Amino acid sequence: MGSKLPDWIEPMLPSPVDEPTREKGRWLNELKLDGIRVLARKVKGEVRLFSRRGNSLARQFPEVAREVAALPAETVALDGEICVTDEEGRARFQLIQPRIHVASAAQAEKLARTSPAVCFAFDLLHLDGEDLRRLPLVERKSRLKALLPAPGDALRYLEHVEGEAERFFELICEKGVEGMVQKRADTPYVSGRTRHWLKVKCGKDGEFVIAGFAIYESTGPGSLGGLLLGLQRDDELVYVGGVGTGWSEAERRALRERLERHARKDTPFDRWQASWALSRGKKPERIVWLDPVLVCRIHYQELTDDGKVRGSSWRGIVEGADPKRCTWPQETPSPREAVEGPDPKLAPSPREAGGGPGWGADSTKLPANFPKLTNPDKVFFPERGYTKGDLFRYYAAVAPLILPHLKDRPITLRRMPDGIRGPSFYQKNQGKGTPDWLRTIVLHSQESDRDVRYGLADDVGSLLYLIQLGCISLSPWSSRVGSLENPDFSIVDLDPGEKCTFEQVIEVARLVHEIVEGDLGLRCYPKTSGATGIHVMVPLEARYTYMESQTLAEIVARLAESRRPDLCTTVRMVKSRPQDKIYLDYLQNAQGKHVVSVYSVREVEAASVSTPLHWEEVKSGLRPDHFDIRNAPERFARLGDLWRPVLEDKQELEGALKAKRK
Repeated sequence: MGSKLPDWIEPMLPSPVDEPTREKGRWLNELKLDGIRVLARKVKGEVRLFSRRGNSLARQFPEVAREVAALPAETVALDGEICVTDEEGRARFQLIQPRIHVASAAQAEKLARTSPAVCFAFDLLHLDGEDLRRLPLVERKSRLKALLPAPGDALRYLEHVEGEAERFFELICEKGVEGMVQKRADTPYVSGRTRHWLKVKCGKDGEFVIAGFAIYESTGPGSLGGLLLGLQRDDELVYVGGVGTGWSEAERRALRERLERHARKDTPFDRWQASWALSRGKKPERIVWLDPVLVCRIHYQELTDDGKVRGSSWRGIVEGADPKRCTWPQETPSPREAVEGPDPKLAPSPREAGGGPGWGADSTKLPANFPKLTNPDKVFFPERGYTKGDLFRYYAAVAPLILPHLKDRPITLRRMPDGIRGPSFYQKNQGKGTPDWLRTIVLHSQESDRDVRYGLADDVGSLLYLIQLGCISLSPWSSRVGSLENPDFSIVDLDPGEKCTFEQVIEVARLVHEIVEGDLGLRCYPKTSGATGIHVMVPLEARYTYMESQTLAEIVARLAESRRPDLCTTVRMVKSRPQDKIYLDYLQNAQGKHVVSVYSVREVEAASVSTPLHWEEVKSGLRPDHFDIRNAPERFARLGDLWRPVLEDKQELEGALKAKRK
């Protein structure tokens, strides 16, 4: 009796890296295609196509379903990428977007003729009762190629290249391919993100004229929502999109100050259509136009057919550059003259696709004091297609767990009204327009010498109000109203350098656990940061100062550094910090500092969640994006609040400090 094909196989995902790996071993280099991940299965003639999140794709791509049905196997499961290619054979995500949101089978069949899709299969997971996932990749691909002896119109084998990874990467980037995926040839198929598969994206640096900047809320003298960029074409300055990421807060403030020296009253664009810039969502409070005299360098993935930079990230000002030399690339079409409508969504949300794993039937109920949710279908996480509505439902579902950890704590908001790829800004002060029912507290800021009205999330309505504002993560203080000088926990934040693996983060977390409990006699509790690291919390009785909580964390950090200098560092300055070590940040223990809350979603493509852990789970195989808004609610419903002890475990410091002196 053979192995039964599971109803659902979570896909194996590559880890992003900046350049091709130089690690030893046999690596297969594949094209990274700009399409939609698909897991195709056929069981006794019935074909189903699933997205990476488990949503059905068979209706959207009937031509692919037909060719899977024709495979010479009774039971089969494939992994691949569905793409629509341009005239030069390049997969273009823009071309596949209309296929994602077809309303009927007739429309899907029409699009299958006018813009046909191709599924490039790159892995074989199951074949006629045999589970192949434990086999080495190179053997699975060999079996797959034998199953697909001739390329079909809609189902083809994705070839690979061995060796010469750097040259391969250089060539495909020259051809305009999105990037490449490197895969260890000898590894099994393991669900979830892994370092055995690596993705390296192509991109390019370009010089653009800075024509203005948007302000989405008055948040003080350093606010800067995003830059509006232009290029010269036919003696005109043409709007080509914007950039809102890639700078630090200090750089943001300095840049704002410099830009304001060149402010003007009207737009420098020769033909300006406001909806081009504002189609991604909420209208800015205002736009500050600039004389087109400053040039910046932007890293971006491509200039789209409608003439906008995609995947942009700030690199810096190009001193002394001539704005007239910032011209439109010859191979790129100019922007359409017509005014554009809203951006199409990049992928169906769990709700649109018939619901997704982890969503409770009652999770969308609203409290009486909450206003209407606006723009629920706006895509906040483009890579996975999660919307503002999905984020809202997640927080509604986990409100009973997260609220005790937020209650009475001032919150600094990071608002991202257009999602993780749009502009963002920090907001402490709750100004005009704040609802009367939102509880606030006025505190004096020594840094700005002004009173700041912080918001508090004490109930479901307050929590969801913050999500309505465009908050993705929630970052409260370590102390509460009534004892704001006295934190009720000390945190050691493990922040890995760019060259570190998460396995090393796990190793350092276990060392911190050993020091806190073994050397100092205190209890501590871990959680994923939801981004790249791990947070270790030591709960305290709320009678110690922030300096004392910081001293505790520093003792732990210094001990860890002395025991594993090869892995740990306490060097604060990023420029001086070794990138192959884990930074043990103890300076987060200060009044006014904020740390992302447990159960909070993070502003990353995976929509991962800062998740409490048992120490037994902090071991090899744990991933920073292991838990996301899709699967985390089920875990929380099953395990309850693993961090309840952080609220209740009122530990004293005297014994620990005495133990350290000994």
